[in-house]
Amino acid sequence: MNNDRIQDLLSKEKKVIFLHSNADLDSLGSAIALKLFFDNARICAPAGISHLAKKLITSMEIEISDNLDIM
Repeated sequence: MNNDRIQDLLSKEKKVIFLHSNADLDSLGSAIALKLFFDNARICAPAGISHLAKKLITSMEIEISDNLDIM
């Protein structure tokens, strides 16, 4: 199965990308990469993000929810 087929199958539904507790830059970077691949995905950090990650999302104007009621 090629990447286009996989993306087509996964693009049919809404996605939520969850970050771990006190998410660091690695976690945030991975979530941003997934968000770029899946346009219909939302990033959620219910247990918060680190200070540096907050600076990054502010400077890049990235939308991240902090609760599970995001759809």
